[in-house]
Amino acid sequence: MKYPQEFVEEVKQVYPDWETLHQELTENGDVYVVSRCLEENCGNGISYDEILAADGIEGLEMLKAKARLGKRRNKLYNEFTKLELE
Repeated sequence: MKYPQEFVEEVKQVYPDWETLHQELTENGDVYVVSRCLEENCGNGISYDEILAADGIEGLEMLKAKARLGKRRNKLYNEFTKLELE
């Protein structure tokens, strides 16, 4: 499958060090591999312990940053599923 360049760039920003995923998006286009990578990592990953341990402004900002990243990852997975259906 050929993925739109905008989608590829967004994935690379959200997952900057994941070379296997980058390669699948740009060279191989394996829908199964891309789907698994995005699906397994689309949650926000904030544990109860992290929330309870967050202290002060710095802790709140850290939680907000993790939540934003989780939201971006979820959005990418949803975009992927729409692309897959086209």
